[in-house]
Amino acid sequence: MKLAALTCALLSVRLFAQSTGTATMTGAVTDSTGAVIPHAKVTVTNKDAGYVFNSLTTTEGTWYIPNLNPGNYQLRIEANGFKTYVQDGISLRTAEQPRLDVKLDVGNVSESVLVTGAPPLLETETSTSGQVLEGQTLVKMPVLQKAFYRIYLYMPGMNVISAGGSEQHAVGQRQRAPRSRCSEIPTASTPS
Repeated sequence: MKLAALTCALLSVRLFAQSTGTATMTGAVTDSTGAVIPHAKVTVTNKDAGYVFNSLTTTEGTWYIPNLNPGNYQLRIEANGFKTYVQDGISLRTAEQPRLDVKLDVGNVSESVLVTGAPPLLETETSTSGQVLEGQTLVKMPVLQKAFYRIYLYMPGMNVISAGGSEQHAVGQRQRAPRSRCSEIPTASTPS
């Protein structure tokens, strides 16, 4: 009995850990007149790791691909009777949920429309705010202790309200309102 309980506990922790620190891509596919395109093939490829995620648009023309690791991605959308849409250079960070609505042009599937150099994605799906600090940035920060509570004060939108520094506010919220989540803080060693 104890073994079963332990197995269930470890499995639930493992499943929870798989969903933290990831991003989600969502969007809708329409034609040039604005009519939805159901059952279009949506392919998202992680350009760094080579992982491929496939989905189909719903009858409302929407699609949703969760649990994407931070990195660079390519979006490819194909539908019969339309040109293939390809967008490179999509950069995803932890907890982002960009919405990519696509209009397909009439044509052969063998023809494609390649979109590169797109503007930064605007977060329209949630009201969350986040920041990603690269490992080299952490190493170069002029902070004696590399503890999270000292580092996150350098992020945009963070304020120290009290004189003693005991109250930190994120993006105008009260101290206990934001739910801070740190998916990974690497241990930095200082070169001697």
